[in-house]
Amino acid sequence: MALNFPTNLLPKHDNASKSVEQFCKDTVMTIWHYHGGCQVGQVVDKDYKVVGVDALRVVDGSTFNFSPGTNPQATVMMLGRLSPSTNKHQNAIEAFLVVI
Repeated sequence: MALNFPTNLLPKHDNASKSVEQFCKDTVMTIWHYHGGCQVGQVVDKDYKVVGVDALRVVDGSTFNFSPGTNPQATVMMLGRLSPSTNKHQNAIEAFLVVI
């Protein structure tokens, strides 16, 4: 079984396809791993605390300042496991939500 992986399919001329939109629908693909739907730094601070909410931390792909360069699942899982242990010194009971 062979994979049909389109590469270098840019039109030879500007008018080679009906429209840029149709060209993109026909040829654009992604192998990227999306990290999340929130704007970095706007929902969760650098300590993974949810802005405006007491005693709640969130670790998910939206908290990455930059891409780890690989599938983010292992990185999110590691951060979810590491975050509670790095915050043991705090007296407040905080909930951790890990979204994968």
